[in-house]
Amino acid sequence: MLFKNMMVFTVLVASVLASPTPDPKRKKSKNKKKGDVIVYTCDNSVGEFDIEQEWATAAVTEGGPVEGVNVFPFIFTTTYQFPEADARCNEKDQPLLTYPVRKDGSLVLKAESADPTTPVRVAYLKLDGTTLCGVISHVNEDENGRGSGELAPCQL
Repeated sequence: MLFKNMMVFTVLVASVLASPTPDPKRKKSKNKKKGDVIVYTCDNSVGEFDIEQEWATAAVTEGGPVEGVNVFPFIFTTTYQFPEADARCNEKDQPLLTYPVRKDGSLVLKAESADPTTPVRVAYLKLDGTTLCGVISHVNEDENGRGSGELAPCQL
C-alpha cells in the first residue's frame, strides 16, 4: 500500500513539475476571444491593434528570402532596434526584408503584394529569409487600410 501511495505521489509531483511555466515574453491579447497568444501591439492613426505572431510568421514564409521587383518583399533599413529579436536583426549592416501582413491575419499573397491594403509589415532577416525580427506599421492609415508615412515598431 505504501508503494502504491508513493507511486501516486511521484506521478502527481512529476506532472506539476512538467507543467509549462509562463513565458515572460508572452502577453494576453486584449481580444479575449483570442486567448493566450503571442501578439505584437501596433498603434497608428486609426488606433491600437494586435498582430498575432502566427500571422507574422506566415507572412515571412510567404515573402521568402528573395527581394521582389515591384512586389514585396522589399529591402528595409532602420535605425531602431527589435529588442526581443535574434541579435542578428539588430546588427548595423544586416539587411532586412519587409512583407505585408493584414490586421485580420489573412495572408497577402505575392501576386497581390504590389499594392497591399494594409499598413502593417513584418521585418525579417534577408540572410536566411525565415528569421522574424519584428512587426512594424505605417503611422498613417487611410480609410481603405493603406499605410503611409514613417514606419514604427510594434511592441511585443
